[in-house]
Amino acid sequence: MMGCKRGTNIKVKAVIAALDEPCRDCKVVLVERKENGLFSSNAQCNAFASATTDNNGECSFDKERLKTRNSYDYFLTVSNAYGQQLSSTCSGKTSGFIKLGESQEQTIDASGLNGTLVVQYNNLLNPSQMGDSLIVSISTISYLNPKDGSIVQGGGGVFGGFPFYNPNNPPNYPPTIVLDPKQTKAQRLQRYVRRRKMGVMSVKVDTVKIYPNQTTTVVIDW
Repeated sequence: MMGCKRGTNIKVKAVIAALDEPCRDCKVVLVERKENGLFSSNAQCNAFASATTDNNGECSFDKERLKTRNSYDYFLTVSNAYGQQLSSTCSGKTSGFIKLGESQEQTIDASGLNGTLVVQYNNLLNPSQMGDSLIVSISTISYLNPKDGSIVQGGGGVFGGFPFYNPNNPPNYPPTIVLDPKQTKAQRLQRYVRRRKMGVMSVKVDTVKIYPNQTTTVVIDW
C-alpha cells in the first residue's frame, strides 16, 4: 500500500514569538516535499494546500489526502504575513513534519519579519543643571522558540548617553531630535531610561513593540 493516501486533520496556531503575539491574517501553507533519490540532498517542495489565520492566529486543514510513500513528507510554513513574503527550508528540513493519518496540533513561528525603529528625543536636557544626565538603552528581548523551547537571545539595540558636566559648555540641543530610521526585526524591545533632572534621579523601564511593515517611533521625553 505504498501509494495510498491518508486523511489528515491539522489544527494550526501561527505566532510571532518575537512579539509574543498570534500571527493574524497570515497565509499558512501545507508543503509537500518529494525527495529526489535515496541519498540525494535535493528535494522538490510544492504548496499542497493553504489557509489564512483568524485573529487568534489559528486555522485548520481538514481531511487532507496526503501520500504515504517514503519519498514524501509534509510540513507547515507561513508564506505571507503582514505583507511580507517568508521563505522556508526545503532540502535541509529535518523536523516538524506532519504525522500522516492523525489529528494533530502544530505551532509555527513567523518571527523574522521586518519593521522600522525611529528614536525621538524631546527637550533634551532642557531645563537642566550641572550634574544632570540622560541615559537611554533600547535593547531586544529574548523569547522562547516554540519549535523546541530554546531561548532565542536578544542583543544589540540603541544606546544614548547625554551628560551635563561642563558649566562652560551648557547643553543646547534643538527641541526635537529624530534619529535616522533603523530597520530591525519585528519584536519586543526593552526601553530603559535613567534621568537625573534638576538633581532628581528617576528610572523607567518598559516594553515597546516593533510591528511588521510599520515604522514605530520610540519617544524619549526629558
